[in-house]
Amino acid sequence: GPEDLFFQGASAQLARNYGLPSSIGTFATGAKSTGWQAGVENGLSVTASWLGGADMLCGAGLLYGARVYSIVQLLLDAELFDYLRVVASGFAVTEEDLALEVIEAVGRGGHSLARAHSRANMRRGWQSQLFGETWENWETGGRPDSRARAKEHARQILEEHEPMPLAAGVLDDIEGVIAEHEHR
Repeated sequence: GPEDLFFQGASAQLARNYGLPSSIGTFATGAKSTGWQAGVENGLSVTASWLGGADMLCGAGLLYGARVYSIVQLLLDAELFDYLRVVASGFAVTEEDLALEVIEAVGRGGHSLARAHSRANMRRGWQSQLFGETWENWETGGRPDSRARAKEHARQILEEHEPMPLAAGVLDDIEGVIAEHEHR
């Protein structure tokens, strides 16, 4: 409920007051599956924790009050966090960013999409991995929702990802720790 948001912000503020880093239980919606409820609750949760000054946000990918883990929800939560991160970082107001000459040259009723400045800068902003696409692509793709796109992206990651190998000697160190623990 809404009280969770107050607790998240208050916990982050208390930690800041005492000069301690904070790891705040963010995300972890009460929803039992990905969907509107999970999106709303996690959107509000990550915003409250971020605005409260949390140093670390945990709980991405968790559903049903942290009882269920979902890789699909993890990808949606990562997209949500990335969105908020960009909003919270603000935007620049420079001559290049304002592009007043382009606006003046285009004039009222025109558009700047064919201008070199627009082509050079149009991809600088945040690009959604799961939320955005053209209407035509969405329609010809069967009108998938963000959950379906996240599920497909998760499948692709699981099929194609090649993890980086451990650095030389790390596996031996890990096995040494395990052996020492088993010996005790």
